[in-house]
Amino acid sequence: ATITGLIAGTYNVLVTDANGCEQTCTFSISSLACALDVTALGTDPECNGEASGGIAVSISGATGTLTFDWSDNTLDGTEDPTGLLAGTYFLSVTDQGGCSDTITVTLNDPAALTLVCAQQNPVSSIGGSDGSATVQISGGTAAYTVAWSGAASGSQNQATAGTATITGLIAGTYNIVVTDANGCTQTCSFTITQPVCNLTLSATG
Repeated sequence: ATITGLIAGTYNVLVTDANGCEQTCTFSISSLACALDVTALGTDPECNGEASGGIAVSISGATGTLTFDWSDNTLDGTEDPTGLLAGTYFLSVTDQGGCSDTITVTLNDPAALTLVCAQQNPVSSIGGSDGSATVQISGGTAAYTVAWSGAASGSQNQATAGTATITGLIAGTYNIVVTDANGCTQTCSFTITQPVCNLTLSATG
């Protein structure tokens, strides 16, 4: 007599014949040892608030086809998701033998790139080119490129967060674009002023 469709466990068997005679025996159904092991390496988004993170999943000891169940249901079935925002992600992997393993991966945003632009010195005379301005840089990922356009244009490198000083400016309004090492950008603007002309003329013939 063959009994099928059994789950793992211990069973007691009672056999009764046509005359009501009984006999018992016991057997155990064992399960395969689960060797499934799941690890993951997360890559943080490059810019604050940007969906550029990713998770690389590594699996060992699996049997047959795998299923991937993420806390974000849009990722279900994906082994190595990309284009992710910062946050905590939970993954449950189950193999064809019914073994499963779970992991948690947290992706973190870098500090937001922020700027404060301001005139430092106006030009000293009409038509002069000795104006200057400062750009306070914080957040983002060093190093930075500071580029300006408007009344004049140019760029310079800034190794660390802090104050970048732009010199040799003529009067006018400038737009600043700061780009960090990951390609994240932020903008601000400032105006370089110049002296007011109060020259008047009079003549007597």
